[in-house]
Amino acid sequence: MINSKMRLYDFYKLNNLDEYGQYTAADEPEGKVKIAISTTSTQIQDNINYKNATYIGLTYSSLLDDKSIVKYGDTDLKVLYVNPEGRLN
Repeated sequence: MINSKMRLYDFYKLNNLDEYGQYTAADEPEGKVKIAISTTSTQIQDNINYKNATYIGLTYSSLLDDKSIVKYGDTDLKVLYVNPEGRLN
């Protein structure tokens, strides 16, 4: 079921520091990752890790971490939390 919703998305890593010491993404994508992204409601979530989340994504890949940005159409989605337990992150 999840596999049918998975699509390939470009992702960027926040590795570069600007002149103010803030992390910035590179101009070129780090690579592609297969993710199933769905919208979520923050009102029903009690977990502090997902407090400000609007989207939730599931992937088999371990390439993403909390310093990643996923290009979702015209929107850049910052990865807030990665759950490394289980088959899906």
